Amino acid sequence: MYKKEHLLVAKIASKNSLKKELNCIAYRGDKVVATDSFRMMEVPVEDGVALEKPDLRIASSAKMPAGYLMVDEPLGLELKDADKYPDTDVVMKSSAEGEFVTFNVNGKLFGELLMQMAKLNNFGQVTVKVPTSPGKAIMLEAPYRDMKAKGLMMPMNK
Repeated sequence: MYKKEHLLVAKIASKNSLKKELNCIAYRGDKVVATDSFRMMEVPVEDGVALEKPDLRIASSAKMPAGYLMVDEPLGLELKDADKYPDTDVVMKSSAEGEFVTFNVNGKLFGELLMQMAKLNNFGQVTVKVPTSPGKAIMLEAPYRDMKAKGLMMPMNK
């Protein structure tokens, strides 16, 4: 069963009309996915439903009725090139290979910090330095004129 939280992926869908399938949310039965080819967001579906192929709905006009959306309930959106949607499973699997340093941060505060630092230069460039030791801060740098702006984000303890 799909819920309103699954529409959060719509913000990640591409706004560029060159690849129409990237303007969509992919309902894949066990997850809902959106990408703009640089970013991807995937939200799992509790008690996912079996779909023969991804059901793509245009992200910009996606609306959710109060509560939830069942698969057989129409959204009133045009079905778009479901077979052309990127194979996000392959990308996710290959990106998950190798070693990682993992710790939790407050996503909202981290996102706000990144957004503000990205405004300091024309390309939105922010360098993220992740420590290999637990408990140390994530360091951020952004080019700003002939200097570098700096930021940090502390990991969550719990």
